[in-house]
Amino acid sequence: MPVDDRVTARRAEAAAWIARIRSEERTAADERGFQSWLAEDPANREVFKTLMALWDASASPQASAGPNTTHTRLNRRLLLAAAALGTVAIGIGAYIGLESSRGQTLTTARGEQRSLVLADGSRVILDTATRLRLHFSRERRALELLTGQAHFDVAKDPARPFIVTAGDKQVIAVGTAFDVSRELGVTSVMLTEGKIVVRQDGAAHVLDQTLSPGDRLIFQPDTRVRQDRPNIAAATAWQTGQVVFDDVPLSEAVEHMNRYESKPIAIADPAVGSLHISGAYKSGNADAFVKSVSILLPVVATADGTQWVLTKDPRRR
Repeated sequence: MPVDDRVTARRAEAAAWIARIRSEERTAADERGFQSWLAEDPANREVFKTLMALWDASASPQASAGPNTTHTRLNRRLLLAAAALGTVAIGIGAYIGLESSRGQTLTTARGEQRSLVLADGSRVILDTATRLRLHFSRERRALELLTGQAHFDVAKDPARPFIVTAGDKQVIAVGTAFDVSRELGVTSVMLTEGKIVVRQDGAAHVLDQTLSPGDRLIFQPDTRVRQDRPNIAAATAWQTGQVVFDDVPLSEAVEHMNRYESKPIAIADPAVGSLHISGAYKSGNADAFVKSVSILLPVVATADGTQWVLTKDPRRR
């Protein structure tokens, strides 16, 4: 195939993949196919990064300002069509893409989750009430988790390390998958695939620790550091909209569920909070959760205005 035809075909393939991975109907098979396509040829990744930068630029507040959202969506479709036909300046787009991600902040509201593909091909899943700031450049891929929880599936690029900062902690990766959480003064890092180095500056000494898949580091507000190996399925269930509890106090389960709820759950009696519960629940579905709790435990659930209130059921022990 002539070089020009191959370039045009590659752009068309990249445009098609962007449309598929940004679709709400994206499947696991799409994810696998996309990763295989990226791995086929380094040029695939470069074209994809360029088109993703142009796609994201067209979705920026400046580009989408105004009431005519249909016009905005049409422009993005035309952008992909132009890329497929080879009418987009690839070199300029790549440079703008790297610079435009400096200082960009990705956010989710309470109860919301988002899955995104970054300009380098890395995938990020943002949990509820999360803020993540991007600082990509030609030299490195830096991100700052301001609050909340995120999962990172990192595209390999040995020349540009992928660094996630949460307070004074840094997670350094090349091509791997891991979770970082930063809430209520507690920061945790859990590795699910590959290898990462976790570094902490500002303490009495510098922590520089390499994790293996399944390891989790938990940094407490009092500077204590704890390492464990949680149940991976339970710890990563949030990525599919699930919450899994394994014999935990009801107070802890309620605190976790409330992260997703607009209608929070309150515990009126400390004795109720000390009861233990296990099970899998859909995040953001307080009604189903309190119904299950009232069946499994000696608890009465009452709707009180804008919240659920859990109290001890005197008829059950």
